[in-house]
Amino acid sequence: MQLTAAADYEDTFPRWSPDGRQIAFNRLAANQPQAVTGLWLMADDGANPRMLVEKSGNYAWLPDGRGLVFFSLVDRQLYVFDLQSKQA
Repeated sequence: MQLTAAADYEDTFPRWSPDGRQIAFNRLAANQPQAVTGLWLMADDGANPRMLVEKSGNYAWLPDGRGLVFFSLVDRQLYVFDLQSKQA
């Protein structure tokens, strides 16, 4: 079953959280030449997809699953997105 599919988006690089309860992935608006990739998160069953960070590239889960490290396409730096505070 494909969980990260939506007609208006191109989804890439899905990665399960360390506890297996969430999936992070990159999402790009389809058919929009100026669109930029964002970092998204959803439940393990595909429910509740939501954007965490706009203009982000590659990412990785922290080992404890409490956040993600991501590459910012804005300033080309690495940041940590904390899932509890919902802030980078």
